[in-house]
Amino acid sequence: MSSAYHVSPYAACLTLLNAPWLSEGLALTLAALANPIGESCRRANEASTSSDPDYVEAMTDMHCEIIEEVLGAAFVCCQTLINRHCASVERIHSIPQPGITLTTTSAKRKDVLAYGTPWRSSPYTAVQILNGIANYWKHHAEWPADWKSTDRAQKATIDIVRSAGLKPSSSGNLRRGAAFLDNPDYHDVQRFHVFVHEWSRQLHDSYETELKTRGLL
Repeated sequence: MSSAYHVSPYAACLTLLNAPWLSEGLALTLAALANPIGESCRRANEASTSSDPDYVEAMTDMHCEIIEEVLGAAFVCCQTLINRHCASVERIHSIPQPGITLTTTSAKRKDVLAYGTPWRSSPYTAVQILNGIANYWKHHAEWPADWKSTDRAQKATIDIVRSAGLKPSSSGNLRRGAAFLDNPDYHDVQRFHVFVHEWSRQLHDSYETELKTRGLL
């Protein structure tokens, strides 16, 4: 005689919201990206001791560009997992329960990103800033040079990244963003993982508590 094992759809969504294998995957990816950042920092510092100013300038420019490129990849890797967690929250809200509206967050991505405490002097959470800098890195070449955009999506991202110290026409914006997010030496990109992990854990715990309180789990 066979028996079916029933898994609550809410429990399945919660599992993905706090899945250790997803978090570990991001940690491993960021660890790999930390190495070239650290190496470029070391080489730029080493070059700065040269008596040839042209060599110092060329090496500094080259390694700073490498650091910017790899930091951009780190922010986008974080955004990829952030997007998966936002999708898990959307699925929780999509499960039909007539007469019940969940209030931990809405199903809207912008509200899920805003869950938590604003980071330092910014009115935005660390995850909103991570996501915003990832969008900056992918799309800033499409923005007006002075960042005075009338496009709603562009303007929203610009407001977020400005709060983290990013500036128009700057070649060091990824480094500014990293420093604002507690990574002043640039190679400690695992700090970004901590922000994503804590945010998803808190979302998981809050939704789990609400679902249990409402008798849905």
